[in-house]
Amino acid sequence: MIACGQGINEAYYSFYSALLIHLLIRYISGVAMLERKQSKRADFRVYMLETNAFIPWFYRPVKAEMKQELIEKF
Repeated sequence: MIACGQGINEAYYSFYSALLIHLLIRYISGVAMLERKQSKRADFRVYMLETNAFIPWFYRPVKAEMKQELIEKF
């Protein structure tokens, strides 16, 4: 839940600040830096195929034989 102040402007500030932090972490500092650094590793590339980038709740399993084939390919 987003904290709201007395006026409508404070509510806008709290909403947009949370949105700004999410965008900064997702596209600039957190996930982007990690993926650039780790994408050279084959097992991490398979992990990237299986999990969502920011909130990993939708898991897309890769079969064991496909996983080994992908690791050799990368």
